[in-house]
Amino acid sequence: MKLGIKRRIANSWKKMSLLEKIFLVAAIVLTVLRFMIAMKIPLHIQAGAVYDDRMMVNYSTSLLSGKWLGGFNQFSLAKGASYSIFLVLNYLLGLPYSFTLILLYAIAIILFCVALFRLIKSKTFLYILYTALLYSPVMFHDENVQKVYRGGVIVIFALMIVAAIIGLYTRIEERNKKVIKWSLTASFALAFFWFLKEDSIWIMPFVVGGIGITVIHILRMKGVRREKIKKVALACMPLVCLGLAVLGYKTINLISYGEFAVTDRQGTYFKDVMTDLIEIEGEGRSKDNWVTRDMLQKAYEVSPTFAQVKKEIEKGYEGWAKEDGEIEGDIVFWAIKDAVAEAGFYENGTMVNEYYENVHNELAKAFEDGRLKRNNDFYISSSAKGINENEISDFLELMGRSMDNVVSYEYNETGIYPATGDANGIALFDMLTMSQYVSAEAEGNFYKIEKITTDLANGIVKVYQITGKVLFCLMVITFVVFSGYIFYLLIKKRNMKGVVSLYLVVVGMFGTCFTLFFGTTFFCRFLSQRKVYDYASPMLPLLLVVELISVYLLVTASRKLLIARNNKKNK
Repeated sequence: MKLGIKRRIANSWKKMSLLEKIFLVAAIVLTVLRFMIAMKIPLHIQAGAVYDDRMMVNYSTSLLSGKWLGGFNQFSLAKGASYSIFLVLNYLLGLPYSFTLILLYAIAIILFCVALFRLIKSKTFLYILYTALLYSPVMFHDENVQKVYRGGVIVIFALMIVAAIIGLYTRIEERNKKVIKWSLTASFALAFFWFLKEDSIWIMPFVVGGIGITVIHILRMKGVRREKIKKVALACMPLVCLGLAVLGYKTINLISYGEFAVTDRQGTYFKDVMTDLIEIEGEGRSKDNWVTRDMLQKAYEVSPTFAQVKKEIEKGYEGWAKEDGEIEGDIVFWAIKDAVAEAGFYENGTMVNEYYENVHNELAKAFEDGRLKRNNDFYISSSAKGINENEISDFLELMGRSMDNVVSYEYNETGIYPATGDANGIALFDMLTMSQYVSAEAEGNFYKIEKITTDLANGIVKVYQITGKVLFCLMVITFVVFSGYIFYLLIKKRNMKGVVSLYLVVVGMFGTCFTLFFGTTFFCRFLSQRKVYDYASPMLPLLLVVELISVYLLVTASRKLLIARNNKKNK
């Protein structure tokens, strides 16, 4: 067996051109270097981030104890469990967190390049794509690789999902044994990805579109009907598995906590109460202030059940409020949950869901009989403030600035950040991650090597920052020309199977990236530009792929035109 593998490797090496050998060796060397850099970038432990990093770690310790996400409280159904499961599995394997992140990222990139090979046969291009993605700023960003939080894992699994759907589409005509590998990869990656963050739906335009196009292609294929049914089943398996995973996840929460939901922002009466409060017409409302004191006061007046926790809400409000006395954005819902918990309603899921149901019914009745008035905002989410006509121009301007920041990687950075929080919490993070971190007590040049590494990372990112806008502009130009070319082929009724497949992949990736970007910008109107970049960063590798494909198409088209021109001269 080993001899056979060695022989195949030797034969493959012999068949390679000199240029391909150079690119392969360079890719291996750069991969080793990239792993070394990743291992020396220290983590940024935030043991005091109760609502983010610490919550994920607390989930993990509960999972290790066999208690699902822990005893029921206001944190239990706040976020999905996938990231905490990832931490637990990595801990049980005994692998350093930093190593696992870069390893999985490299695997995702390789998977992507293999999937794309059916559409772009140039190995040279794929080596360049692999290296460019491996050194992408997204996995040098502190939010994704230094915080013990879900950002980096979201990037990895988003890339895996897109790769698997492309692989499924491009290999669907092959034997089912090969097709099933891509189908299973897509099924696992999508199900795991879904419970990483509450806005995972942004990946669905690509998934649904890709599967839909694949099914259409199967139905148009020649062959036995029974074989077509099998292939359709394999193509649709990722969506079926996602549905089963959601059902299973909700069932676990029902058994554990008495609530049939993934998170309380999606499938409980808490979600309805959020929607009710956001829609109340009241003073002080803005893109920053989603639910003001005036709006809360109106809710107290029409909902006796909600008024029961008024004292606790007002008490906790001061700790969250900014200078104008209001709480920004969705943070007000954390304040409400903490208040309801302090009032004793979070004993179990059934109790707290009944509490929120009563609040919702009372608010809904007040809307119906006119005691409460709804504002005129347009909503795209039930758990985020809508937008009115006076805010549209500001929002469009914000989108422009945000896109400029994203494509130029402006807020991408790696640094040396001392651990924060209590000693026991820091020790817990250290135990789970088994990776380097910076101690708050360290003095002098104790972390000199880590400082050199982070400076190197920022230097690499600087190259992408310089070229980011240029690549984006080239992408836009190429996309317009490419679209025109497809339209021309369509009019002339030319054979365009391969070209259309690549075009659909590019459109799908750009479309799903824009979905994330739009949703992120819409939600983050009350946050800094930096947070828009943090939340939108999973789109960056996909955007980079589209940009590099654009460059490849421009180079290929230029070469063909040059050859055609020379041939014409020679004649």
